[in-house]
Amino acid sequence: MHAKKSSSANKADTKKKAATKAKKKAALNGYVETGTVTGACRVARISRTTFYEWLEKDSKFAEQYEHAQDQVADLLEEEALTRAYDGDHTLIIFLLKGLKPEKYGDKQTFEHTLKGPLVIHRHV
Repeated sequence: MHAKKSSSANKADTKKKAATKAKKKAALNGYVETGTVTGACRVARISRTTFYEWLEKDSKFAEQYEHAQDQVADLLEEEALTRAYDGDHTLIIFLLKGLKPEKYGDKQTFEHTLKGPLVIHRHV
């Protein structure tokens, strides 16, 4: 039979879990605020190793991180649109290529004429 944890050990576990939860929340908020994992870690006062361990081992944290990435992308898109409207021609081109690639995207075609037979070697 396993011995029950003492009341003080349970309280310590509860405090540790609460602290970790708070640090995860701070890291995600820091990511949205800074747009980088390094910035997120600085805000949460954790190491990058800890951040990536959480991503690997905590599916809920990983899901929340994906949501945070979407938020960062939206913020960047808003800023890019603002700058484009203010006359940044490079951003206008970039945004049009992304939003309407069929019309504004880079078009590449490749042609090659073979002289002689085409030989394909396959190694097994």
